[in-house]
Amino acid sequence: MEAIIWHKGMACKRVEHGWNVRLWHSKASHQRELLIYSRVIFLPLEGDAEQGPCPWVAADAFDGVDVDLEALEAKAERSVLKAAARARRNCRHKIKHASFTQMLTLTYRENMADLSRMRTDFHAWMRIMRRLIPGFRAVYGFERQGRGAWHVHIACDRLPFLMQYKGCKVQSWKVGTAVWRSVVPAGGMCFVGGRKGRLNRGASSGKIAAYIAGYLTKDNAAGESGRRMWDSTQGLTAPPCVTMELPPMDIGDAVGLAFELHSGERVLKHLICKSGDMWLLHTERDS
Repeated sequence: MEAIIWHKGMACKRVEHGWNVRLWHSKASHQRELLIYSRVIFLPLEGDAEQGPCPWVAADAFDGVDVDLEALEAKAERSVLKAAARARRNCRHKIKHASFTQMLTLTYRENMADLSRMRTDFHAWMRIMRRLIPGFRAVYGFERQGRGAWHVHIACDRLPFLMQYKGCKVQSWKVGTAVWRSVVPAGGMCFVGGRKGRLNRGASSGKIAAYIAGYLTKDNAAGESGRRMWDSTQGLTAPPCVTMELPPMDIGDAVGLAFELHSGERVLKHLICKSGDMWLLHTERDS
């Protein structure tokens, strides 16, 4: 007996039919992403098929509508996960399109657990940095540490090694920390390349994008309700994804139709599910 799926208020059969293809390409930075996954269609049941009760309403409803709370909670959880994945994708695309190759992390010395204050302090730091570096661009995401304190990851253009600050030439990481401490009297640090500097040298924008977007996904799903956990400076608009549908065929044939690896490109990420119903590829131009 086939399982019955309720879709848009109708009892349907869930059938896999062909492939969905989502392709993203930034011509400015020569970054590309391809996702191929099974295309699912819902076929409404016809005639007098035994459809059973709608899962959103209990069979013994007697006063108004008795809602199945477990089903609604599951639906809400799926919506949160989709929102987190969408935020991760948008953040990653902006970083890649802008070709950001440096990552900064602002931390507090104290255990500062107020997200509103984190936002206020960060935007004060940004205003000063944009005065020191005209045209300073960034994509940033807020994250809560294990101890409960907030900090922020920032993807940006590579900072000059030396910067003019208070009439002297100072190393850029020292300027970032000095500006941050002028905003946060209790003290803190501006780390270049992440907490341990692992993304300081030789990191491509694709690697930085994957690193920051990974943190973003976690805190976008687990962050404070209704609060945007990431953002960017104005003017950073990545190109949209192109989507298409392919008829039923072997996934290898679908990949061959949808994507061709160009000369001079390198693979950043490659993943295929064990079930064979999803294939993912991220590439960038080899520097």
